[in-house]
Amino acid sequence: SGIIQVSDYSLQEQTGSQFIYQLYADSKDRLWFATPIGHTSLGSATVIRRVADRLRRHYAVDTAQPAKHRIFISRRNAATRRILNEDELEGLLQQHGFETLTCEEMTLRAQVEVFAGARAIVGPHGAGLVNMIYSRYPQTSVLELTDQGRTVPCYLVLARQLGFRFNRVFSHQSGAAGTDDMRIEPEQLERALADQGRHEECASGRAAMPVCRQAPSPVTPSQRPETRSNGRAAHLRPSSR
Repeated sequence: SGIIQVSDYSLQEQTGSQFIYQLYADSKDRLWFATPIGHTSLGSATVIRRVADRLRRHYAVDTAQPAKHRIFISRRNAATRRILNEDELEGLLQQHGFETLTCEEMTLRAQVEVFAGARAIVGPHGAGLVNMIYSRYPQTSVLELTDQGRTVPCYLVLARQLGFRFNRVFSHQSGAAGTDDMRIEPEQLERALADQGRHEECASGRAAMPVCRQAPSPVTPSQRPETRSNGRAAHLRPSSR
């Protein structure tokens, strides 16, 4: 069924005040997670990498293979934060070499195996972006799709902890009552994907140095890609709110 029934747990001290819970399942699998020490996005990068490494070893992921996957995470089956014009965007994403995944339809093994080889990840704000932790490619690029009024910093912080490149494409809310579904303009996504492509060329040494010095710019509906509406660069630091 894929559901782990927890039968016992113990607390193991790591370094300093950092702790890890070990959950012992009837199946003899172990689920590791870091004890929250503040905001849920501000965990230890060391612990995050340790969890990802253990799962890659557990599922015998072939780490010798080059990172090749460009992944778009779909929320089409979710209740909120769906991309209303996802069908329109999929053609553009396919042109840039992206494959579409719905993570809730995949086993944990399949998610670890696929994301271990990810070099570029695009997706709406949501739990699917946590899968970036399995990528073993140090130059992984993460692009979050979110609405202008929702700049929760958790995935920005997670990407920075892992040393990944992070950017956002902003959309206004759709106006649907009780939801925060989004509509992403293809032109905005195209600019962000082109920026991702330049980053990959720089990481591989195929691009000229002046191009590689350019920082990513969050793409907003206001057509001012260098800043958010409050004037702060979204790709540099999380909001203080």
